[in-house]
Amino acid sequence: LDPARLRELVARRNRRPFPRDPLASALSSALAPFAPPPEVRAALSDLRDEKCFAVVTGQQPGLAGGPLYLFWKTLTALRLTREIRSLLPEYRFVTFFWNASDDHHPRNFGELFWPGDDFRWNVSRPFGDEPSSSPAYARLLPELKEWLPPEMTTESALDGAGRPRLQAWRDYFRALQGEDAGSAFTRLWLKLFGSRGLLVVEPRWLRPLSGEIYAAELSDPGASASLLQQARERQAQTGREPVALGQEPPLLYYHEGKERLRLLSLNQDFALRGRALRFTREELLARPERISPAAALRPVVEAALLPILFSVPGPHELAYLSLTDPLFPRFGLEPPALFPRWHATLAENKVTRALERLGWSPATALARPWPELTAAPLAALA
Repeated sequence: LDPARLRELVARRNRRPFPRDPLASALSSALAPFAPPPEVRAALSDLRDEKCFAVVTGQQPGLAGGPLYLFWKTLTALRLTREIRSLLPEYRFVTFFWNASDDHHPRNFGELFWPGDDFRWNVSRPFGDEPSSSPAYARLLPELKEWLPPEMTTESALDGAGRPRLQAWRDYFRALQGEDAGSAFTRLWLKLFGSRGLLVVEPRWLRPLSGEIYAAELSDPGASASLLQQARERQAQTGREPVALGQEPPLLYYHEGKERLRLLSLNQDFALRGRALRFTREELLARPERISPAAALRPVVEAALLPILFSVPGPHELAYLSLTDPLFPRFGLEPPALFPRWHATLAENKVTRALERLGWSPATALARPWPELTAAPLAALA
């Protein structure tokens, strides 16, 4: 990290005011029921300072914390924040995890993997299409307990020092009995990373602050979709397969009860997919708490509300973020700098030995195109 380059990024972010006080107040109120640790409260206080900037990462909530890469993303963002803080001590920096509970799908709760005593992976069964917006997962807990290691769901398992093991996960499964999936995940992530000052934010808490972006999107519903289509065409011209990213205008959803329904442009008004309801632009803007962005517009909303210096994406996000970059100027914003999350590939000894026979290292193999990677072993066998 280059301090001069970092100061340049800070100067660019300083050109635009952020809703710091409303943001900090909204997050303080939303996080209060989770009893956040002092480090989170200190980060919220820092957020009000005009010299405070953020590193942001995020993902949809997953069962028991989700795939391991969610931990990697979080740790990457926390470590990057610490490094930047040491290089620019005259500024304040906080870390956000954007818990995308608005965009959650039951498949995020479909499977759970954990290592068994024989070092083989145990796999849970899919748990169906329960809605994440209600505590309906409570009825799945007895089934979960049949499949999970007992130390994750019971108070009886103790470690060598006599302390309960995996307390954070037990608290999480207990929370699932009365909370929705997003809230239970927020509770788990605060338990695991709150002592490092991680600010977990759920987009539903910030919908009332997003009216400016919603108004711009609704004023010309096809503009963002057109920019996305042009970006997809440019991506296709490079020989890469375009990333699948919904672009039906406008790039917004409407929340009706516990359902998240796609908004559709209909002449001068707007409709909900599969519903007879119709809205004018003014009627929608009077209800910002019921609107949320589609995936393509989410980075824009984040950049409008949070003083982001760096975003920490995974490989798939890197691909689709290249499509969303043209959207930012339309809303008077700049895309944040990107810092890819850490990643690693575990190679078993037998795999390493097979690669050595081919004269490859694991790094060399990972860098090769898939057809070449599969052709070489076949040629060696021939």
